[in-house]
Amino acid sequence: MMPLPSGTMNSTEPWRNWTNSWRQRSFLAPLKGSEINELFDYIATIPQGNGAFPQFLQEVRYTLDVPNKRISDLTIGGAPVDPDRTYRFCTDDFLLRGGDGYTVLIKSQDPYNSSLLLSYVVIEYIRSRNGVISPANWVFTEDLAFLRR
Repeated sequence: MMPLPSGTMNSTEPWRNWTNSWRQRSFLAPLKGSEINELFDYIATIPQGNGAFPQFLQEVRYTLDVPNKRISDLTIGGAPVDPDRTYRFCTDDFLLRGGDGYTVLIKSQDPYNSSLLLSYVVIEYIRSRNGVISPANWVFTEDLAFLRR
């Protein structure tokens, strides 16, 4: 994936090639911690370069064991995932319907439809950062990929 060039950006430029994806609606969806663990079990099986690999806030940390397709050390907000707690997250309607194999998201009970297009949410985020955004703080080794703590 090519980084966006520096400079002025219009509201269609970053998603010109992803028209269908960026017309998705944003949802706030709840999942139980046990379902979050199930979600990450699926994430561990996604082949690198597939395009379905998720993106998280920096509060979500884990270690991905690529060869063994396992995730360990999963924490949210610095705490291990509590299987009985309900967590809320933002996603789009495509994934919420189980798209890209994320069938565990179908289990979400009573998701809130914000009616906001994903493209609008991204534009507003970039504006809130005065147009300056940086890539995730990833560390890669030969066998593992993980977020710095």
